[in-house]
Amino acid sequence: FTLDDARYEGKSFSTTRLTGLAADDVDFQVSGNRVFVSDTSSRSVVQYNLSTPWDIETASSAKETTVSGALSAQAADGMTFGTSGLSFYVVGQGKAARYSLTSAWSVSGATLAESVNSLASVSAAAAIALSSDGLKMFVADRVAARTVEEFALTSAFTISANSRLGNFDPQSGEIYGIDFSSDGKTMFLLNESEAVQQYALV
Repeated sequence: FTLDDARYEGKSFSTTRLTGLAADDVDFQVSGNRVFVSDTSSRSVVQYNLSTPWDIETASSAKETTVSGALSAQAADGMTFGTSGLSFYVVGQGKAARYSLTSAWSVSGATLAESVNSLASVSAAAAIALSSDGLKMFVADRVAARTVEEFALTSAFTISANSRLGNFDPQSGEIYGIDFSSDGKTMFLLNESEAVQQYALV
């Protein structure tokens, strides 16, 4: 993965046009056949099917689920899926929640599995990412700290038992998005300047 040779392919789709919602975060099914968008105003996660994998211009709205439980009164600012597709995770303010799915990569019928009412040192969570083994959680604190907070998880992909390990300050303003390469050696951050920045991890 490198951003040096990135180029815009001229493709896009409007989440507002398809569902009337505004996009706050995005994640893809590993096959590229589905894309998921979180919407902070309606506190929901919307699923779109792609008739051509990884081609967002072929998106059609399919299913929507409303975030409930700990985050029901908060914004659904950030969202990511577990590697199996049987769970997705949402953060908002200083809270986080995991939702279980009966069918992998299908948000209809999502049920609240667990929640964290207060993440240590996080006041305005904007994005979330998990390590590929599910033993670490990373949360971007958008406003106050403007850092990426790192947490160890006692059980893989289970967020309720967590301990804070530390943080990283990119010193680039507010953070709106976070993701990692599959090998965990590269981190990508979306900042308030609408720039995607790439960081090497050692």
